[in-house]
Parts: sequence; structure tokens; C-alpha cells
Amino acid sequence: NIRNRHGAFIAASNMVPDAVNPPMLVTAPAVIFNSYAQSSTTPCACATITVALRFNVRLNIACSPRISITGILSTDSSDDSMFMINTPVPSMLATSGNWQQNTGTLGVNLIDNLDTGALLNFSFTVKNLAVVQSSSVSVQASGIPVPAVGLITNNVQASYQVVSAYLTSYSIDQSSPWPCDDNVISVSLTSSVGLMRSCSPTLTLRGLVGFNDVTNFSSTLTLSNLSLAGATVFAPFSFSAGELVVNLINLTSDDSPRQSFTFSFTLVNPSVARSALSLSVAGYIVSVRNRAITSSLLLSGWPSITSKGLLGGSFLPNRWINNTYSPARTLNDMLVGYIRPISFSVYLQQDLPPTPSGVTWAYSNVTDPCSPLVLTVQLTSSVPLLASGRCCPTKITLTGLVGSSTNWSSWNSTGSLAVYQP
Repeated sequence: NIRNRHGAFIAASNMVPDAVNPPMLVTAPAVIFNSYAQSSTTPCACATITVALRFNVRLNIACSPRISITGILSTDSSDDSMFMINTPVPSMLATSGNWQQNTGTLGVNLIDNLDTGALLNFSFTVKNLAVVQSSSVSVQASGIPVPAVGLITNNVQASYQVVSAYLTSYSIDQSSPWPCDDNVISVSLTSSVGLMRSCSPTLTLRGLVGFNDVTNFSSTLTLSNLSLAGATVFAPFSFSAGELVVNLINLTSDDSPRQSFTFSFTLVNPSVARSALSLSVAGYIVSVRNRAITSSLLLSGWPSITSKGLLGGSFLPNRWINNTYSPARTLNDMLVGYIRPISFSVYLQQDLPPTPSGVTWAYSNVTDPCSPLVLTVQLTSSVPLLASGRCCPTKITLTGLVGSSTNWSSWNSTGSLAVYQP
């Protein structure tokens, strides 16, 4: 209401506001652009989170604006300050932010005015746990209150993610089905992602029972044919439990985590035939800081360990003789623990000895009394017969040679046979 100079009131009327900036209007702050990127989703890796933002209003430092990123749950990063990388204007944000692990929230203060629509970039690093994780990530601000809005990546809601590490394939086979032989067990496996050294990946093979403990004192096997050249790996082995524990940390690294692993070790087969063993495999990785949080490398319902197959007949066990006496190769020969049955084909013949020069034998038939005899034994075995001095030295015994007037006077053989006369 207005009085004129005579003190009379002038009738009240509505003011005409400015169409562009009407009095007392305050624009509702909001995020008008955002993006989210995560450098790594691998278990135990350091993941750099990069965020880009634009606001529809000027963020004045007088209002103490603070930007919060929430939803980065279940990390292996403890509560502390995180170093911020600010682009393109390093002085726009504080050099570090406040991190709260339980809520997955990072708060960082602006230290300079941010103009309307100006692009604000910053990044920070968290440590991934060893377990799978997925949680939606959002941004909001206080001081100048900006409502929470989901961050965007590739035009969809962004999530902080850690992928699952698990074995996609593995196989195990043996080099020899022969009794008492040195048997090279070869293992190969592939993971869905690279297994980082800092995750302490471990593999346990179970069911390797019944092998001969020729060491009597050593419970550690040296692995060979490794996927990483130059590496040295010793694996504890329990002969009684048939369990081999392989620490894969020496076969991988954090800079170049490996997905595929191969290794071999040697055991000595037992002396008797048996079926293939029922084997199982277990594996796990461990979080770097929170060692209590582990993740299995096996999916539920994983099938039994498989063999590589004959690969077109290329598999050839050690000491295989390709002749008419050799039994045909089978897939069983590759299956770990399988030992071929032992059987013999024996042929026995007796003859008169060769007549020495100038001597006339008084014997014309090998059945004549007192006639000297040459006994010829031909023995064919279904498996190689290994020399003495090993875990199960082979001894061949001929029985029933009774009634001769004297012991034998000579011995010849086509192999290295030591003669023992009882």
C-alpha cells in the first residue's frame, strides 16, 4: 500500500514480477549430467572409480557444498581418507575425502565455486573383496542440497561390481597305468577371470590314495611343466589322506593375473591292479585385508574331474611296446589311479642240448633217462616288469621242476634277469 503526499492511500495492486528472475525464486538444485566408470571388477583388484557431474546451479563455496557418492558396498577398503584425483581443475575439490566402508559412502568437500553446468571430474580407488558383489551407486550433495540420483554408465543404472571367480574347466590325467611305475600326474585348469596373486589362490586335489611312498620322509612334491616359466612350486602332499595342496601364488601375479594354469607331479604306482580313482578338487581365494572373507572357485553342482581324451590316439603311456603282445590302448589308461591287470602268457619247451663238436650223444630223445635237457621258457606279460630296487621288485618263480638228478649248469636269458636258485 502506498500513501500520496497528501496522506491519502493509493489502492493496492499486484506487482508484476520479472519474467526471468522473479523475486525470492530459488532454483531447485539438481544433477543434469553424470557418468560412472569402474576400472576393474576382478576379485582382490584395486578398482578406480571415476565420476563426472554437471549441476543446474552454481555451487557456491559459501554454502559449504559437499558431494557424496553412495552404494559402493562390500569393499575391502577400511575407513580412512582417500586420495582424490581431480580433473580438469585440481583445486575444485579437497585433495581427500571421507570414506565409510559400512555404508559404501565417500564424501568430499568443494573448496572453490563450481559454475552452473561446469564439468566436475574426480576419481578414487577402492579394494575389491574376493567375493561377488553388485550394488547400485548414486550421487547427492549437501550444503546446497541436491537430491540423490543414480549414477549412469552406458545409459543404464551404474553398479559397483565384483565378478565371480570360478573354474570354467579342469582336467587331470596320468602318464602310466603300469604297476610300480613312475606316474606323472598332469593337471590343467581355467578360471573365469584372472586369479590375482594377492588373492592367495589355492587348489586342493583329493582322492590320490594308494600310491607308494618311496620317500619315507618327504611330504612335499615338486611341481613341473608349470604354466609360468621359471617358477618354482613345492606342494605339500599327504600319502595317507591322498591330498595335494597347491598354492597358485607363484604361478600368477597382480600385474598380469593368469586364467589358465598347468602343472605336473610324479607319484609311484602301487604293485596291484585297480580301477581309476574318484578324485575331487577344491579351490578358493581370500580377500586381501579381511582374510575371513573367502570365495570358492567351484560352482555348485560341478561335475566330476574329466580326462583330456585320447586326442586321436596320440596318448602313449611310458614303456609301451607296439607288438602283437601289447594290449590295445584305452581311455582308462589316462584316468588317474588306473593300474592295468597283470597277466602272463607262458610257453615251455624242452629240447636236447646242442651236440658239441666231435661228440656223439648217447641220447636220441629228451625223454631218455639221464638225458640232459634245455628248458626254454617264453614269458609275455601284459605290463612291463620293472627291475629290482624299486618299490615292488619283480620276481618270476618256476615251480614243478622236480626229479632232476642235478641242478642246472647254465643260464641264458634275453633280458636282465638275476638267477636265484633255492
